[in-house]
Amino acid sequence: MWPEIFVVLRDIALAYVFLNIAAFVCNRCLRLPFRPRSDFTLGGTLLVVVAHQDDELILAGGAMARTLYKGGDVHVVYTVDGVTRHPSLTEGETQKRIVRRESESLACLADLGIPRRNAHFLRYENEEGLTKPSKVDRAVGQVAQLIEELDPYGVVTSAFEGGHPDHDMTHFIVSRAAEAAGFALDRVFEAPEYNRFYLRDYLLRKLNEALLIKFGAPPRFLPSTTPSFALDMSRGEIARKRSLFRHFKTQKPRRLTRRFGFPDQFRLFSRPDYAKGPYDPRVSLRYRFISTWKHKEKAPFFGGLTNEDYRRVYSRLEAERPEGRFDMRRLECS
Repeated sequence: MWPEIFVVLRDIALAYVFLNIAAFVCNRCLRLPFRPRSDFTLGGTLLVVVAHQDDELILAGGAMARTLYKGGDVHVVYTVDGVTRHPSLTEGETQKRIVRRESESLACLADLGIPRRNAHFLRYENEEGLTKPSKVDRAVGQVAQLIEELDPYGVVTSAFEGGHPDHDMTHFIVSRAAEAAGFALDRVFEAPEYNRFYLRDYLLRKLNEALLIKFGAPPRFLPSTTPSFALDMSRGEIARKRSLFRHFKTQKPRRLTRRFGFPDQFRLFSRPDYAKGPYDPRVSLRYRFISTWKHKEKAPFFGGLTNEDYRRVYSRLEAERPEGRFDMRRLECS
């Protein structure tokens, strides 16, 4: 009996060592093969519109640095305050967390060479603040006003991907704001962060919980006919992007670096049918897996947000959208 047990333990140990070696090799290779590569950055103004503090570095760390290197300017808009409300938190504690998250982003931007005045915190409530049409319309107006004032050569935002409701709503806001400002969508770029489509990503994260060396899983776009590209970043630029994650101490910098320390990835912005949700769940193995094993009737994209929720929220927003252009004079960015 004991010999058989030792053989099993030996095989388990060898498999564990092999997986760690495989993770090391994969991680070394992942920094190189992003194809195709391109560079859309110019020496003008780049506007980055994201939901949370740290998304700016995840989505566009390389693009921001490259724009500044070319003599340009960078502005960043954060649509929500980045702090989830908990019953155990007092209002004072919540405000302290908001200030801390904002200070982390300001430190990151300062490290890049972006001044405080170029950071615009709209401070809508995390996850809940941008579900009411009146607040969404105001956020659209604030972003549209900045687009008109700055006339950026490009706008970068998060993709519509079913990973986090704030990311998806920010995509919606940028779409409406570009329309309101008369800004061409071929100057708007979207970037992936994370989604609930790929089963492999879910399994890799579960495996990483047991490994000493974690598999890197670069962000991936949802399947699309729109071509994507990676920013043509050097090893030094990638290393700098990775080093900047240290500023986000509340968000586990090592985990951020492991998951997002790769070249920026972009594709041209395309306005989807928001009410249909980011993807058809019938073609996602992960969605079906979660539906089968965790939720017998419906599988949430994030925190209970289902396809039906997307239909309800975005249909209401479209139905209540204001006619004509926004009056920019009545809106102010914080």
